[in-house]
Amino acid sequence: MENNNSDNLKILARCISDIEAELIVRLLEENGIESFVETNIPHSVWPVSADALVIVHEEDYDQARQILKENIENQEIIAEEENTNNNSEEEGE
Repeated sequence: MENNNSDNLKILARCISDIEAELIVRLLEENGIESFVETNIPHSVWPVSADALVIVHEEDYDQARQILKENIENQEIIAEEENTNNNSEEEGE
């Protein structure tokens, strides 16, 4: 990434794994926002929570946050619909 000046970068999310962070980076990339993952601790040595950070440019922060929020809400709606459908199927048996 060009211009990795820390003055214009902001932490968007603290993740418990690199996988979670990479999923967020891909989601943002699909929506035209450049981001990257930063980790300081080798995971295999020190198991800690919130050790993978998703970083975005400060000017993209609000849009990135909105995209992430909408995605989480959509996942919750899908999970609720799946639970409702599963419960309906169980009652019909």
